[in-house]
Order: sequence, then structure tokens, then C-alpha cells
Amino acid sequence: MSLEAEIEQGQREGRLHHLLGRFKAFTHRHPVLRLVYKGLVTLVGGAIALAGVVMLVTPGPGWLAIFLGLGVLATEYPLVHRFNQWAKGKVVAVWRAYRRRREQRRERTERVRAERAGARVARRQRHDLLMARMHRRHSCAPHRRRGAHPLVLPRTGRIMSHS
Repeated sequence: MSLEAEIEQGQREGRLHHLLGRFKAFTHRHPVLRLVYKGLVTLVGGAIALAGVVMLVTPGPGWLAIFLGLGVLATEYPLVHRFNQWAKGKVVAVWRAYRRRREQRRERTERVRAERAGARVARRQRHDLLMARMHRRHSCAPHRRRGAHPLVLPRTGRIMSHS
């Protein structure tokens, strides 16, 4: 699955997203619940993001936790939401550039392989041609094959005997 497809799938609203939206709407109708909800979101999102920062220097999925914490915070803070959208755009742009460079490299590699194969064929054909010319032009005893047919000169068409 491509990165864009995974992001699109994650942005679709599911049952959990709908349920959380209804809960958020309910809490925003009551001032005290609204304050408690915002404090809870801040506490949980901040703790996850902070744990991610700690995991950058210790074993663990640091960046994943940071972005998960920012995602939780983005449900209540528009500035964090805008930052997440900006970061997602940058990640997708870098991913596309990486894929484009990888595709160009693959095409370049295939082109070089085809050129090398063509050069090998051309060298072999040139070798065969030179060997054929050498055998045609050299009718002296060391180069003459046993039981060879009479030598035909290429331009005149005259037949010469080997004896």
C-alpha cells in the first residue's frame, strides 16, 4: 500500500472517530466538562509526545510517539493541527521525491545494462568480422583450414585455388 493510500485511509472517518466526535460535542456543551476534556487531552497528548522525545535517545519508537502525541493535541489545538498538516505535506513530498529518484535510478541502471549488452554484442560481431576477413585474406599454409573450399575474393568474385 502506498504512503498516500495509508494517509487517506487514516483520515477517513470510522466508528471510533464518530464516537469521539459525539463525545467532544457533548463535553463542549458543558463548561466544566469542556475544561476537564481539554485538560485531559493536553495531559495525555503531552505525555505521549514527551515519552516520544525520551524515546529518541532510548530504545523505542520515538518519532511515532511524538507524532501520535501531536495528533492527540491536534484534536483541541488548531495550531498543532496546522503543524500536523504542514508536516504531513512535507513527509509526502519527501516520499514522492524519494520514489521519483529511485525510479530514475532504476531506469538509468536498465539503460546502462542495455548499452553494455549492446556493446558486448558489437564487440563480438566485430571480432567475428575481423576473424572472417583474416581467414579470407590469408590463404597461406598456417591460416588455411584443412579441406577448406577455394578462397573467393570479395570484390572480384574470382575463385583462387589453395595450391
